[in-house]
Order: sequence, then structure tokens, then C-alpha cells
Amino acid sequence: MATLERSLVAGFVVSSAARRADNQADRNHWSAYVPEVCDQLGLSAAALEPESLTPDRLSALSTLFLPSPAGQWLGGAERESLRAWVEEGGLLIGLGVTGLDDLFGLRDTGTCAEQPDQFSLSAALRLCRHPLTVGAEWPLHLEAPSPVLAPARLCEAVEAETLAQLYQLTRHSTVYPAIAYRRVGSGACLYFAFDLAQHMWVAHQGRPVDADYDGDGYYRLSDAIPARGFEPELPYADQLLFLLRDVIARTGQPFLAASPPMPDGRPSDALLFWGGDDEAAAGTQTVASDFMREMGLPYHLNLMADKPGRFSVSKAEFDHIKANGHENSMHYDFQTDFPHPYAFTEAEVLQQAEWYAQAFGERAQCSVFHWCHWIGWSEPAEWMLKAGGCADNSRIHRTSPPLNPTNLLGYVFGTSFPYHFYRDGRGGNERIPFLSEPITMYECGYRYEDLTSDFTELHRGLEMAVRHHLTTNLFFHPVNVYRAEACREAVREVLRWTDARGAKIVHMGNDELARWWFARSRARLSEVTVSSAATGFTVECDWPRGCVVQVPCRGEVARVESSAGAVETTLREEPWGRWLGVACPAGRTHAQVRWA
Repeated sequence: MATLERSLVAGFVVSSAARRADNQADRNHWSAYVPEVCDQLGLSAAALEPESLTPDRLSALSTLFLPSPAGQWLGGAERESLRAWVEEGGLLIGLGVTGLDDLFGLRDTGTCAEQPDQFSLSAALRLCRHPLTVGAEWPLHLEAPSPVLAPARLCEAVEAETLAQLYQLTRHSTVYPAIAYRRVGSGACLYFAFDLAQHMWVAHQGRPVDADYDGDGYYRLSDAIPARGFEPELPYADQLLFLLRDVIARTGQPFLAASPPMPDGRPSDALLFWGGDDEAAAGTQTVASDFMREMGLPYHLNLMADKPGRFSVSKAEFDHIKANGHENSMHYDFQTDFPHPYAFTEAEVLQQAEWYAQAFGERAQCSVFHWCHWIGWSEPAEWMLKAGGCADNSRIHRTSPPLNPTNLLGYVFGTSFPYHFYRDGRGGNERIPFLSEPITMYECGYRYEDLTSDFTELHRGLEMAVRHHLTTNLFFHPVNVYRAEACREAVREVLRWTDARGAKIVHMGNDELARWWFARSRARLSEVTVSSAATGFTVECDWPRGCVVQVPCRGEVARVESSAGAVETTLREEPWGRWLGVACPAGRTHAQVRWA
């Protein structure tokens, strides 16, 4: 029997004219962050100008993101085209857009929850129990509210289901949805009552460090944290990614996984990346590296100058660490012997980068600022890029105090995944080819004060990493690996815990993670087709081990056919549905998953 086949293509609406106007006025054009949201999702999506939203062009799309200001860009013809397209099977995702409330099943009250400034809170939300929110639930804190970091519209759900309830900052609930879902004909609408692009941008990038906001006496990334007072163990931005994934998956859309295949080619469950700062502690670095090599693990050591232009690591020790298969990089120090709060400069960053290059004959890739110092917004990222770097691992996991939040799990910038830095409106809101790799698990597995084992936080973080297939940072200072058996035991416990559960883990250092994430960003999923009989796709990826495509199951898996021949697959029974991971080799691969 013939089955109806449908092509799946995702898109998002952009307005080059609106972006230019915002940037000429030195305003952030928040919609420029929609591609970053898609990038983290592992969703290939095309940009469309408003005037291209014709019936013919829309008919080629399956999912469309409509950003907040799009209501100002769309005329009557485009609005009617969108209505017809949704009824015929399209999925429309509104990111706080106005002017289409009846299509989304909402009624506008004419009011909204405002922000004191563009980097502040406007409201909170709490997920409702619903089949579409299961994947977004965070078992560590099921009832915890999430911050809303953009103006929130107060709309009544008239013909829509509420997926998340809007709350006042006092934590009192409202009658208004923060997220709503509606079936319309053969299609559906998902609506965020706030600008999701602004929310994700502010969550990830934080507010500019232009003052000592937390009062600890320093300019640090703890000053950039936009959502103080909320549960720090809740990755509130990732929760919305997971919700988007599961709604879009109802169309049959596959996604690129966040971690590559295992060395043996099988799809992996999570990615752990290992690193730490040497604190210029002479004699500790090679010992720590040797231990990690004995454990069969990668390791990334950030080396700090102990005096201007001089490092406590010799060139021979540097080469020894590299011979172990480990990574060296720069640990920028604007803490020691500086007056605080201290606003370091581009010239000072470039000077310290040059010390490293002169000492070791190469440029640092992923680096860290001592004590997680920062200044401004994206400026330090641009300075490190100019110095030859590609990523930063300074995004702290907790607020200050405490100054040194050891043995704690946290996601205070909303995410466990890497993301690109972006320039502000004065710089055209351009994406910078430089990544943030957030700290999430910091010296977990032992008590820093008495150097005794305590695996509670370590286990909780690993459970979430494997459950939600995260990229997770395990940050252990080399000096602690050197001096503390409890720290070394925590490293061993990671391997014991994952082995006992049969978890398939990809281990990396920070530099390798950056290279992988850039390759994943370049990868493309195209020629996606779905029917009751099969899901087909073409993937192009230049990572040496290839990539994993996550396919939502539309039946029992009969077989997988691939232009690359036999491929490794993993069928997962997730709480939020059945998914098939298909490991595809480097290059271009076309695959068909046949459903029984």
C-alpha cells in the first residue's frame, strides 16, 4: 500500500531591514539569536525574509519560527498564508509575536510584565504536567520555577492548552500561560508569551559586567548571572530546548545529537569534558596529567604565569603533558596583585597571551580567567579570539558568595551546552566564532574543606547528564588531583558510576569539545522525508568520527539503510518517547529508517 511521504524543512523569519534599523540605533536585535537556538537544538533551519512567506514558499516548510517583532513585518496576505499553512499541517512557533493571537488560540489582555532593563527578570514560569513537557522536566527540581528574561505578554488561553504557567516574581501564579499549544487542522501552533530569542540570549550571555552587582568586590562572571534567586541546579534554558525538540519531533523531524559517536562507532549517551586551572603550582601539573592518563581520560590544563612572562611549567613539562594526549592552554590572571574591582583591557589580555606563545611556541585555544574574572559583555571573547583562541571555560556555575563554590552542581547561565558569543547592537549582533563552554560540575565528589569523599553532587550531575544527553564539564584543578586522594577518588567514581550503568560516554578535553562543537555547527541535516513507512535524511558532517542523528520513532524499527553501508544504532525508550540514534560516518550520508 502506498504511503504519503512528506518533506520536512525548518525555517525562521528574519528581517534584514529591521535588524539594520535596530543596530543603527545601537539596539540589540534579539531575533538574531534564533539561529543559535536552532544550533543548540541540532536543527538545520533556513532564514526567510517576511515577503517570502507566500503559499508556495510555505508549502515547502514543515516548521517555522516566528520571532517577536514579526507582527510588525507581516501584512494581511502573509498572515492569511500562515493560517492556511498551519491548517494544512505546518508547525508555527511564536516567540512572543503579536498580531496572530486568534491563530495561537489566545486573547490579548493588553498588558505585559515588563523588565527594569533588557537583562533583567520580568516574570517566572512553571511547567505544567503534559505529554509535551515530560522531556523538559528536571527530576532534581520538578516544581522549581524558571526565570523569564524578556517582557512577558499577559494573554488568556482561549482555545490553547497551557504547557507552562506564568508566575509573578513574587512566585504567585497568574491565570496566564507562559507557553501554550494548539492543534489547528492538520497542523499545530506553539506559543511563548515572551521573546524566546531574547530570553535565551540573556540567559547564555548574561548581563554585561559593568558593575560589581553581587558586591563581592570583584568584576567576575558571577556579576553577569541574570537570574539570581532561582534554583541554580535548574538548566532553565535547556528545558525550553527540550520542549521545542519534543514539539517539533511530532512532525517526525530528526536532530543532530549533542555528542558524537563513541570510538567504536556506537551512538553515545553523554559527553563529559575534563579540565582545570594549574594555579601556577609548580610540580603538580605533570603528576595530575599522568594520573588522568592512567585513568584513560583526556585532560585540559590551563597554565597561569607565576611572574610576568614566566610560567611554573617548563617547556619539557609542557611537552610531557601533550605526550600524555592532554591539552595545555592559558589561564589569564587579573586577580593576583591587581586593585579590585579591576577592569582589565584588551592590551593586557593580548600581553598575557603573548607570554604563553613565547614560552610554549603555540597559541592557547580554550582558556579560563583566574577567579572567573570578566569585564563587559562579549569583549573578552573578541580579545581572546584576536589572541588566537577559540573558546572560554570561565562561565561559573553558581552565584557569589561563595567565592569558590566547590562540590556543587549548577547551570546559572541556563545551559550545559556550548554556545557562541554574539556582539551587541553596536557590532551588528554578529555571531563571533568563539565559544563559551560553561562550568557545570566544579570539584564535585569530595568536600574541599576536609578532603573527604562525598559523591552526592557528583552522582546527581552524572544522572542528569546521562538522562538528558548533555555536554557536562568536570572541572578539577591539577593541584587538587595532585594533592588530594579524595579528588582522585572522585575521578575514579565517575568511571565506576558510568560503567556500572552501562552509560556510553564520550570523554574530551576543552579544546576537543570546541572543535567538535564547531564541526556540529557546520553539519547539516537535509532531504528529510517522513511517512508511515520510513524516515529518510541526508547528513553532512566533517567530524572525523561523524555524528549521531536522533530520529523520533514512528513505529517499530524494521531496518536502517544507509549509503555508508551498515551503521551503528541505539534505540532508546526515553520518558518523553522512543528515539533511534543513528551513527553516521564523516562525509555525506543518506539513510532511511524503515518502520514496521
